Parts: sequence; structure tokens; C-alpha cells
Amino acid sequence: MNSSIKLRDEMDERDEVQEIRYKKLYIVIPTKYQHGHLKSFFLFFFFFQNWVYVNFYRLLDSRAQVFIKLEYQVEELNIITTSIELYHSTDDHT
Repeated sequence: MNSSIKLRDEMDERDEVQEIRYKKLYIVIPTKYQHGHLKSFFLFFFFFQNWVYVNFYRLLDSRAQVFIKLEYQVEELNIITTSIELYHSTDDHT
């Protein structure tokens, strides 16, 4: 994942002033990978040796795509989940 997150020893003074950085990550799971009814999915995100576990259920509408909006902040190289939004849409999102 390409981001402006840097390891501590790579930061310069300007980065040091702005210790907290906010990022947004969007994940799309195509319906062709969703089988059955109300299957449970687990997504694993690995950031700086910290795990963020996201558990969600697919919607009954098999035409819908499932979108996860995972909003997190990076502080002292620890990942804190600030909000998770789950919604679906039958429109095309590219």
C-alpha cells in the first residue's frame, strides 16, 4: 500500500510535527466471490505488525457489491480503528 506513512527513523522534522496521519481505505468485494446466503467474511489488514480485524456479512441481494470504508489513524506506529461503515450498492463504482 502506497501512503505517506514513514517509519520513525525516516521522518524529518516537518513530519515529526505532524505525528497523527489520517488515512482512508476502501475495499470492494465483487459478488462473484460471494457464495451462498449471509456468508461471514473476514478481512485482515496488516499495518506495522498490528492486526485490524473486520468481520461483516454479505447482503441477501446477490447483485449488490459490498463496500467497506475503514477509517483509521496512525499514531506512534499503532493503528486505531476510528470508524467502519458497511453499505451496498447496485451501481458501478470504479
